[in-house]
Amino acid sequence: MPKIFSLEKPSKEKQEKLKGELREFPKILPELTCFWPLSKEREEALEMIKREKMSKEAILNLLKSPDFVENQAALYILNRAKNIPQELQEEIFPFLEKFIVESRDNELQGRALRILAKIPKSLPFLKELIEDEKYEPWRSQSTANQALAIEIVGNIDAPEAKFFLKKLTRSEDWWVKDVAVKALEGQLALPEEVAEEKQDSEEKGYHWLLATQKPLFATPYTPELAKRITELTEVEKKLRKKVGERLVGIVVFGSTAKGYFRELSDVDYTVVAEDYQVVKEFEKIAEPLLTLCEGQWVGPVEGEISGYTNTLFSGLFFGNKKKLLEYQKKFLEQTDDKKWDLIRKIIMIGETDISKTKIILGLEEKELDKTREAIALLRTPPMRKKALEIIEERLEQLK
Repeated sequence: MPKIFSLEKPSKEKQEKLKGELREFPKILPELTCFWPLSKEREEALEMIKREKMSKEAILNLLKSPDFVENQAALYILNRAKNIPQELQEEIFPFLEKFIVESRDNELQGRALRILAKIPKSLPFLKELIEDEKYEPWRSQSTANQALAIEIVGNIDAPEAKFFLKKLTRSEDWWVKDVAVKALEGQLALPEEVAEEKQDSEEKGYHWLLATQKPLFATPYTPELAKRITELTEVEKKLRKKVGERLVGIVVFGSTAKGYFRELSDVDYTVVAEDYQVVKEFEKIAEPLLTLCEGQWVGPVEGEISGYTNTLFSGLFFGNKKKLLEYQKKFLEQTDDKKWDLIRKIIMIGETDISKTKIILGLEEKELDKTREAIALLRTPPMRKKALEIIEERLEQLK
């Protein structure tokens, strides 16, 4: 069983059951496209999420980080905190203001705005966001920004907040008036404050493995997963025999890689190869055995690595690992920081899309939220310079 980080310690009974199943199927140990070592900041964030405790120094380090993944983790932890000490409120406020006003990341903006509900002294800033002319460009990005700011004012327990909301009920903008009326009547609640009804779903599988770097074994369908992995391994061997070194390998993502595989799950895949024809050859071999999604390809076009390139850095890999590392290195060298951040965002969104686990593994929404945050920290690649250093080091080790 791989060494893992996990949000919780499973029972001995569950651990022994999984170990027994993995011993029964010793060949289901596919490689990952990437296994990223964690930065100190990400490790600290994971511990805070796991223990539901906050460290002032660690929070500030995460907020100062140039990595949006670490910023997002800090905002999640602050949003989950029952209260934020006064001293910390004052220190985090400049970061919140920056995320809200300067960021073009809607997730960061929303999380930072929600934290202001825990900081009563943020009311003057919220009033400016909602009304002041200098924030008109910010409001014009999306009416949702202004609406959320009004909702947050409604969650601040202060007479000035109620007075301001009453003023907004006389606004000429009907939707501003509508949101303000609802906020005054207490009809609005921030998502984190909404009580969740207990689900009757039965816990199945090994859900603690979802929040790890290799989550495929979380599924309760281990024998079926073993069959899937065996089939994919055989398909890769047959394909390589037919097309030779034109094939780099096959990347499998989606439910098979993320831990909520079922027997009827189809295969989300990318063929990494020197030409697109290899995809057609893969389909001829795989279709009699597997239900395939629409095929993706990554390969060289006019000297650059092109195609569905985010799959070079997420999912399971069947193939020549050295050649995959060479493709990863070449792509990181040809791209820039801005494009790489977009790739990282796509990977993070894909990896944290685990809503189907509510049905398959019996998780409740609160646990899902916590698990998503851990997944983002564990499986979103680092920034481009660091990612390139890691890939180059691994290539050097293979010499």
